[in-house]
Amino acid sequence: MDITEQQYEVKIERLLLEYPYLKNAFNWEQHKNKTFKRKYEIISSIRKDTEGREDAYMENRVKKTGRKKKSKVKRNFYNIKSLKTKYVLPEWFYSMRNDVKMKWHGSTKRNKSKTGIFYIVEMYDNDEKFIKIGITLASVKQRYFGFNTYDVRTIRTSEIPRVILFDVETAMMSYLYKYKHNYYPKKAFAGKSECFKYDSLLGIKKKLNRIEKEIKKKEESERYRVLQATC
Repeated sequence: MDITEQQYEVKIERLLLEYPYLKNAFNWEQHKNKTFKRKYEIISSIRKDTEGREDAYMENRVKKTGRKKKSKVKRNFYNIKSLKTKYVLPEWFYSMRNDVKMKWHGSTKRNKSKTGIFYIVEMYDNDEKFIKIGITLASVKQRYFGFNTYDVRTIRTSEIPRVILFDVETAMMSYLYKYKHNYYPKKAFAGKSECFKYDSLLGIKKKLNRIEKEIKKKEESERYRVLQATC
């Protein structure tokens, strides 16, 4: 069954609604005389080529065209080696992360804290035992209040600067997915995609140690720089 031009127009609208950055990535002026079918093919191609590296794509486009990228995100001095990864996570992860960012954006004024919590917990019942990681602005106890699917035991929490909290989670997820440590619980619950085999615990702790060490080093160097500037 052939798809009409009107249907292609609707498909474009849905694609732009799901991935807003494509509005700026697509050259509307250049392709204004093309059919909606052709426009949809080009936009889909851009989405496929830039999957997992949308920010880098737009930054490169700004350099080439001179167009400024509108952003309210404050630049930070953290440039941590442990957070850099070439492994691209599945598309659902970035979609989920954007949803959480939107929810947190509304809570920014209510929560004045400049840090968040990266946590490692053990989930278990009579048949299963596995590790789950995650991030929260509250405590782990509050995060899992009323959670009855599995028993939860906190293994470790780490206070992370809020500005790189998502980056820490992304780096950790990339590391675990790259080496195929992911685990699929038998019972469904929100966050089941952040579950991993129990024998991956040592690797998670080691990577978290490196991240914490680099964060501390960066913060100390920044404090020294500020102190030197005020002398």
